Amino acid sequence: MTTTSMHQLSFELPMPENLSTAIYPNRKRDKHRVEATLHIQEKGNETTTFHTSLGKHFATGYNRVVYGDHGPYLEFEERHIKMALSPKFPGKLPEECYYEWLVPADGSNTKVYAQKKDVKNLPNPPAGGHRGNRKEGYADYKPGKIYVSPYELI
Repeated sequence: MTTTSMHQLSFELPMPENLSTAIYPNRKRDKHRVEATLHIQEKGNETTTFHTSLGKHFATGYNRVVYGDHGPYLEFEERHIKMALSPKFPGKLPEECYYEWLVPADGSNTKVYAQKKDVKNLPNPPAGGHRGNRKEGYADYKPGKIYVSPYELI
């Protein structure tokens, strides 16, 4: 083994299969659909560009696709986002909020989630998701990351 740090190798190594979030049948189905129709791989990169439904440049690069029981979500860092975002509901967020709902400045009304807390304590997603009663929580959302459905971007 070399002395090269893992940080230096993080963009060179493929995502190990055991780190995939597509670990249940519903998530595997979503992964197949996203990869086959949208051509977006689970492991992110720094070059893929995303646009809003109005054709405006939204982001360049992404971390990964998170496959959870509420569907697939692209995970971004703030540095990936290339347009201004503003709160859908201005004002102070209640402490119990898991995310802040943001919208892009272009008026596309793309739903952008700025994650505030993980959902490890929530075995099931909001209405409309798969009720899997997951002991680890219904998705691997990370505080400080930004999430958007891949179906809301071009």
